[in-house]
Amino acid sequence: MFHFRFLKTIVVLLLVIAGVHHLALSNALYVLIPNLDTIIHAAAGFVVGLTAISFAEKMYDINTVNHQKVNHPDVKIFICVLLAAIIIGVAWEVFEKFIGFTSYLDIEDTVIDLIADVAGAMAAFGVYRFINW
Repeated sequence: MFHFRFLKTIVVLLLVIAGVHHLALSNALYVLIPNLDTIIHAAAGFVVGLTAISFAEKMYDINTVNHQKVNHPDVKIFICVLLAAIIIGVAWEVFEKFIGFTSYLDIEDTVIDLIADVAGAMAAFGVYRFINW
């Protein structure tokens, strides 16, 4: 049976992110709070990172269910987390453009959003390494 290690945390964070995003869109909070978009991107990157870690653990058959210290393929997990953050971040930016969240392509905002996505995912990797130290 597939053990999704961070499932509860991921679900709670997704619900919080979705709720804040909905409130921000319906109340123009992204305009009123300039860095809110970056914070949401970082939080979403954290969720993407946790999800990538969960899949990578299963893919590389890492025994962390009973918290035994084993030799982790940290580089492989790091690469999975990094690539997942970049791919999902770029996909989200394309989605925002085509769904009409943004009416223009602002390269600076897009780069900041992608950096926040990756930073959030790297924070998830840091938490993972701290838990499995």
